[in-house]
Amino acid sequence: MKRAVAYLRRSTDRQEQSIEDQRRYIRDWAEKNGYTIIREFADDASGASADEREGFLQMIAFAENPDNRVQAVLVYDISRFGRTDTDEAGYYRYRLRRAGVEVIYCAENLPADRIGDLIRDIKQWQKREFLIDLSRDTIRGLVSRAEQGFWNGGLPPYGYLRCVVSADGKHRRVIRNGEKIWKEKSDRITLVPDEEKAETVRWIFRTYATGRFGFKQIACMLNRKGIPSPSGGPWRATTIRNILSNPTYTGTLVYNRRAMSRFHCIRNRKPAPKEKPLKVVLNPPEEWITVPNAHPAIVEPELFERVQRILQQHRRNCNKERLRSHFLLSGLVVCGHCGGLMHGQTLTRRKNGKAYRYRRYICGSYHTTGSAVCAYNAIPAEPLEKFVLQQIKDELLRPDVLREIERRLSRRIRSQKNSAPRLAARVKLRIAAINSKINLLLENISPDNIRLIDAKLTELRRQRDALEQQLQELEERKRTQEAEEELLERIKETIRNLQMYLEEGTVDMVKDVVRRFVERIALFFEERETNGRRKRVFVRGDLKMLTLSGVIAGCSQENRGGGI
Repeated sequence: MKRAVAYLRRSTDRQEQSIEDQRRYIRDWAEKNGYTIIREFADDASGASADEREGFLQMIAFAENPDNRVQAVLVYDISRFGRTDTDEAGYYRYRLRRAGVEVIYCAENLPADRIGDLIRDIKQWQKREFLIDLSRDTIRGLVSRAEQGFWNGGLPPYGYLRCVVSADGKHRRVIRNGEKIWKEKSDRITLVPDEEKAETVRWIFRTYATGRFGFKQIACMLNRKGIPSPSGGPWRATTIRNILSNPTYTGTLVYNRRAMSRFHCIRNRKPAPKEKPLKVVLNPPEEWITVPNAHPAIVEPELFERVQRILQQHRRNCNKERLRSHFLLSGLVVCGHCGGLMHGQTLTRRKNGKAYRYRRYICGSYHTTGSAVCAYNAIPAEPLEKFVLQQIKDELLRPDVLREIERRLSRRIRSQKNSAPRLAARVKLRIAAINSKINLLLENISPDNIRLIDAKLTELRRQRDALEQQLQELEERKRTQEAEEELLERIKETIRNLQMYLEEGTVDMVKDVVRRFVERIALFFEERETNGRRKRVFVRGDLKMLTLSGVIAGCSQENRGGGI
């Protein structure tokens, strides 16, 4: 008996063969044709692309493993293996063929020769064209439903529930979040308020509209009240911002903010081919489909507009603040208590009638969620940045260290040059020799020797395929080496100018140096009593800094730790 694995797949198309039907058919076929199925893999309601199919990728890895001794992959038909792209399906068939595994389409009955390969490729192309046509027709239906004010799928915004409405409008059924939707094809979905959560939404809008509380303060108040967030975890500043900017709460349906379909997008309310099939594209506002009064409103339009004006002013202030602020250690400083990044923040304080600006790093978890997650841990920016820069100078800018690193870089660059191009040139010569043999065999083919020559051609083509794969890997390796050589040259130049960068360079130049040599800075705080008041104060820090040799890819990965 030959060893095989079975792969079963059903996409979201209701008319497709079910998983159980495929399993029954494949098992019967295997029993009749001398195969024993050692393992099954399945993807139910899967995506069309292999990247979206976890079971498929597990099957490929299992079949390629020589310890499993798999001889065949059994699938129901061509579309079960893959129908989104002929190149993608061919790529995975090639990988399996290199591992000695054959893909068999049990319900297709393809001839086991080159004619069968041609029929398979044509059917693969037909399946892809079916997907493209289905995508176009589906989008046309989605646009029609959106223009009528119906919800087109996905979880509703916080504060709303989905309601299934029959075609005649007489029957309505509310679907709680987490419940599976069962509906007729003619049924439509609209939104209805979830009164308990809707009251929370109204409170968020009213509180922010006072102008006295920001995103973080509102999130902190909700966390203290113990109100669950949309995700089930703590409320965050970003969650509050998303709620406040969502026009759905005014009863307006907004559709087509993003183009998420694989093959088509919506242009002028009609399906149009998508320029970047695999990308989620943000659409301009003029392409949105907006339907007022599509469902009951939770927030009055006047309150929503007032909040939008405050949000717009807040964005302008943040942009100005961002232009004026420079934090050399952004993304490197972490809170030692919760492990979250510490954010750079610029504040203004007034004293004796004058405004003083100062910068600090504050725990990002506290900044976005409040004391429910972490404490008020903050430290002034200037002394911390000065300490880190001094450490870089003391540890890394010694002349003996710089000379040694330049020597190692030069040696590495010399050792890498021309290794991949030389191997690629040899592989190209071998491919050319195989092509010459193939041409010679084709010139001497005749009815008497066709079977012998066909076997030799098959073997030569197999060798050529393997060499072309090796050549492709060498070309990729060559591009990687060239990029690495360029990086090493840039690092070499940076080392020569390091002292100048730190002392005379722009903020961006200093940031670049810091990011090359500092891996992480963890800061720790504790609560102490100062002048009769209890407050959080900085007590110690842990600076993890790469040596120069650790910065160079492929050299040592050592690092140095230091206390602050």
